[in-house]
Amino acid sequence: MNDPMTTLIARLHRAGSENSKQTEEFRTAIDTLLRWIKDNVYPMRLPCNCEMFPSGEFVRTELSNPPHGTHREILHITIGHRHTVVELNTFARLIADGFLERLCEELEGQSKSFKQTGGRIQSFLKK
Repeated sequence: MNDPMTTLIARLHRAGSENSKQTEEFRTAIDTLLRWIKDNVYPMRLPCNCEMFPSGEFVRTELSNPPHGTHREILHITIGHRHTVVELNTFARLIADGFLERLCEELEGQSKSFKQTGGRIQSFLKK
């Protein structure tokens, strides 16, 4: 006969182990993505009130309306640091809310602008 408490504890152990594994994999994925952004996009303006710094810090701020018009930080992740579960969840929401799509649009727009401007320069220099 199976003891319900033993079954529940075994289930909890399995779920906790899987959650820990997935959390570590997500931390690694975030570091990889942020390194790529730092190496390939920085210092371009990032969408969604996000900034990337040379040190590898990624910060997302949200405007607040206190008397002096300051910003309230809502996400701060540094490449290579152990991110909290709250930071991981906030970053996952940022991705789900379209951060990567907006970043792609920014890069595509910049690339189009560079192509057009480069073409004009080349055309001018050939004259």
